[in-house]
Amino acid sequence: METLKSKLIQEIGKNPKEIEELINHFELVRYKKGEHLKDCKTPDYLFFISLGIVRLYYVNEHKKNLEINLAFIPEDNFITDVGYFYKTDIVKLKIQALEDIKAYRIKKNDYDNLVKKFPIIEKFAINRLLDFSNKLLEKDFLLNSNFSENSYENIMSTEKMHRRIPIKFLAGYLGIHPNSLSRIRKKIKVNSKYY
Repeated sequence: METLKSKLIQEIGKNPKEIEELINHFELVRYKKGEHLKDCKTPDYLFFISLGIVRLYYVNEHKKNLEINLAFIPEDNFITDVGYFYKTDIVKLKIQALEDIKAYRIKKNDYDNLVKKFPIIEKFAINRLLDFSNKLLEKDFLLNSNFSENSYENIMSTEKMHRRIPIKFLAGYLGIHPNSLSRIRKKIKVNSKYY
């Protein structure tokens, strides 16, 4: 809970009343590896990942239900279905535990009520949305600049957790076949600081 509190102070400053109200609305939850924190059937929450790593993805029904990985989120970060949470509901995102997860969550309705009561909390929401947008833009830029071993190394230095992500999910994130990723990893393993 202290890490969550520190992160909230980082986001909205030392506003004790607002921080305390937010903290009081978060509840501790645990998920096993493979379980979904969020799928199309679960209510919407904002999560703070305290321990473990999750993947944010959607299912492309037009491409034979292909799972498209958007991001991998490690501990000490917030995660939600950004589109739905911020009222744009373009795509139904899913959040799946890639390791056992310890997290704190707040219901969307509680969060919305707190934003009305304490407008400073809106700053937190805007920062989360900007972080997510920047992460997607960075990934898109790296992947669309002729994928190579250098692209893989750049992404790995950004992600800092590639050893914790199953190769099939990582390959999907990079837009390549798992066998191709295995070859790239073997090729750069000897000279890389990421292994």
